[in-house]
Amino acid sequence: MRLSCTLGLLVVVWSVLVGSSELHAQDNPVSPLEGRVIDEIRLIGVEYTREFVVTRELTSCVGEPYLIAKARQDVELLKRLDIFSRVDVHAVEESGRIVLEVDVAEATPILPIPALRLTDEDGLQIGAGVKAINAFHRAISASAIAMFGGATNVEVKGRDPWVTGNRIGLEASFVYRDRFNSLFDFGEKSFEIYANASTYLSEHWRANVRAAFTPLASDSSGITLDPDNTDEIMMVGASVEYDTRDSWSNPHAGWWNEVVLIRSGALVGDSDFWRLILDARRYVPIRRHVSLLITSLWTLTSGAVGEEVAVWQQFGLGGTNSVRGWSLGSRTGKNQTINTAELRWNIREPKATKVLMLKGSLGFQVAMFADLGHAWNRSDEFTLDNFIGGYGVGFRLMVTGMGLVRFDVALGEPGASLQFHVGGGEKAVRQRYRVR
Repeated sequence: MRLSCTLGLLVVVWSVLVGSSELHAQDNPVSPLEGRVIDEIRLIGVEYTREFVVTRELTSCVGEPYLIAKARQDVELLKRLDIFSRVDVHAVEESGRIVLEVDVAEATPILPIPALRLTDEDGLQIGAGVKAINAFHRAISASAIAMFGGATNVEVKGRDPWVTGNRIGLEASFVYRDRFNSLFDFGEKSFEIYANASTYLSEHWRANVRAAFTPLASDSSGITLDPDNTDEIMMVGASVEYDTRDSWSNPHAGWWNEVVLIRSGALVGDSDFWRLILDARRYVPIRRHVSLLITSLWTLTSGAVGEEVAVWQQFGLGGTNSVRGWSLGSRTGKNQTINTAELRWNIREPKATKVLMLKGSLGFQVAMFADLGHAWNRSDEFTLDNFIGGYGVGFRLMVTGMGLVRFDVALGEPGASLQFHVGGGEKAVRQRYRVR
């Protein structure tokens, strides 16, 4: 019954998606300064950030016409830096000259992090750390955090959105885990070292190359490919992104799609397989503060589990970041698909906020959602009867430097009561990295 309800909701939502264009387009105000040549670009509120970090993001230029469409694009490019709690770009006329004012409010560049994490895999973890969202005054983000409890996690991450060239960006991370892997029932100690380089191909297209190295030790036999209960996995890959979202931090309309091809065991390592990831996200505007999000994720893996693919490299469905309303591990396999329809209402758009000495932005969102997913190994396991579905409602906080903090209540698993889920970050993003 619950699966049929979920399927019905997804079908209705999908029909709205494909049967409508931008039904509620955003307002298109006309400025009397439209088309006038820009004589000066003036930065307002920029105190900590280096000026070139702001100006290099702008598509509007001195000597070119002022266009509202470009000013909107400038706002979104600056928001993507995630270092400002407020961004406004507009033109004013002064003594016959056209001045483009870039008015921003900077968020606190370095934040202490009292960490509290509750996950389906590891339970409750408590810790602390520090996060810089504007290191070296160059919009470089860096964080270090340690958490203990249901698992021990030490994480160090860094990202520079524009190192050189055509927005060539770099990000890297190091994660140490010491935990009981409840999905596959073994004690795990692992490191994950990850690096990604990216560049823009055009306004909407972006390319990435990435590499990851994961040594993992198990306290049980039959989990790793290597009989000594220790695997060393090397992965390399490349991807192409297509992004037409109207906002990076709080999208209301547009697409975000990615195709990823990964090779495991290409250089060194115990596993040996190819993995194809197809990730599509569509944002449909319904009203000014209401939008519909449709996501569809497919991860397809070659090889056989236990031979080319390690047991621990499989996916587990159920829980906060996959199919809500189901327990972790309700479906497992080397392949997965997760599909979500989510109706969102921003009851407070993110606005500049100051708490004690910390400056940032804060917004609130409520949502209704339905999830539908499956994980499988063999082709004969891919049947409609094996899909699981859940639905529910949620409340979200939208915070500078953190993205979304999600609180969801869902139904789905037969015989189970309401399930409560707490997660950090956009679900469409977190479901890609929830286990590995």
